[in-house]
Amino acid sequence: LTVNLRGEPDSIDPQKSNFSDNITVEHLLFAGLLTFDDDLELVPLVATEVPTIANGGISADGLTYTFKLRSDAKWSDGKPVTAADFEFAIKRLFDPLVGVYYASFFTDIVGAAEVYEAVDATPAEVAALEAKIGVTAVDDTTLKIVLSQSVATFLQRMALHAVYPTREDVVTANPDDWTEPGTIVTNGPYTLKEWVHQDHITVEANPNFFLGEPVLQEITFIQQTDTNVALASYKAGELDTSQVPPAAVKDVRATLKDELQEGNTLVTFALMFNNSAPPFDDVNVRKAFAAAMDRESYINGVRQGIGVPSITWMPNGIPGADPEVGIKFDAAQAKKYLAESTKYPNGQGIPAITFIAADDTTNQLIAQFVQAQAKDILGIDIDISILETAAYEDKYNNSDFQFAFSGWGADYPDPDNWLPSQFTTGSSNNQYKYSNARVDALFAQAAVELDNAKRIKLYQDAQKILLEEDAGIAPLETNAVFHLLKPYVKGWMLSPLDAQIPGDYGYARVYIAK
Repeated sequence: LTVNLRGEPDSIDPQKSNFSDNITVEHLLFAGLLTFDDDLELVPLVATEVPTIANGGISADGLTYTFKLRSDAKWSDGKPVTAADFEFAIKRLFDPLVGVYYASFFTDIVGAAEVYEAVDATPAEVAALEAKIGVTAVDDTTLKIVLSQSVATFLQRMALHAVYPTREDVVTANPDDWTEPGTIVTNGPYTLKEWVHQDHITVEANPNFFLGEPVLQEITFIQQTDTNVALASYKAGELDTSQVPPAAVKDVRATLKDELQEGNTLVTFALMFNNSAPPFDDVNVRKAFAAAMDRESYINGVRQGIGVPSITWMPNGIPGADPEVGIKFDAAQAKKYLAESTKYPNGQGIPAITFIAADDTTNQLIAQFVQAQAKDILGIDIDISILETAAYEDKYNNSDFQFAFSGWGADYPDPDNWLPSQFTTGSSNNQYKYSNARVDALFAQAAVELDNAKRIKLYQDAQKILLEEDAGIAPLETNAVFHLLKPYVKGWMLSPLDAQIPGDYGYARVYIAK
């Protein structure tokens, strides 16, 4: 199978990853304790069963989780996968020296927050704090995790890529390049065969995979940022799947209808403001940009009708989603917001603004649309910086931007996957530097609320403040699948949990029938 990853991933280290291109590859290389089936129900993977109170896997107070591991799980070098591999990986997730981004999903583990917050600690001090984290390999096939408070979605979080196992001996011997071919060991359905940086990644079937070697022997991910070129490669038989650039939508509908895959996703794209960087440190500037975006024109023009205009963050399919929450397009109101700016009234004294996006054909069109809206409605000039994928991901992860085009896709279908990790003050995925004590308090209440209806309402209240009062970000669209697939690719299935490429969550069961 040959597919397009659209750029160079900045990492395929599970504990360091934050972007969909990273996760697409990691799903194939690693296997976690749990995973989701086609109905988005949790099922065991390396674990022998999903822990419950009834089977003794969860303590009566909801604070202690015990996972029993399969005894036949192996690494690609033949060594057994043990509970110690999970202990090492989970503790490593909080190491501030590693530079992780999914840590906030797991800081309810005893001792985890103390490590994550120790940003000025020495390696020795970090190691001492890690030893106190409530994750213990009781024996080779038993892992115990102790929480500081009960968390309704903890098991769903344990299916995430961030807690895939990693081998301590491999990581410590090669801390800077342990994910390179010839060094990396994996426990998933595939192993890493090649990584020719800036060109392609190839994975091959893992004969030691405990569920059996997959039928599909090899998957190659090219890194073509120009989706027009990728589409030409698909038509020439060089790619088995392909994205469709907006300019080709009508032609593809007419000529390749039988190979077209369409569907809904749990993915939202937005303008991501750095709330601490001028001029977006002024709430009315953020509101002005949010109100200046004509989302209908964006979908119909830039996206050629693919996707759904959106002013809200959580998409339909996530409990508590409300399409009416957010700032609507209103040119007059946008100008009024700018006039009311405290720091830059009517845009006076506004600093130079640069909008960043990853190098991709569609992203260039999106950037030009945002640039035109800002000029036409607000009278503000912005520069565009289209960056190579890894460079963009580095800047984004380190909040080195004023505003950017990015998005979020569901790791699991619950609002706490969409809000607290991204928008709690100081959280690991809060690249926007958003901070509101009221929102923090609502998230804290939701984290311990056992009544699900009340929990969802707390998240809804928080999202309303985030989007309408603070304009912390400005959503543009709920993404939709519009993707080509060769008819000889069998076993393919669209999942709301796909990462960058439609169907990639289930690539291990795909096969070619030519």
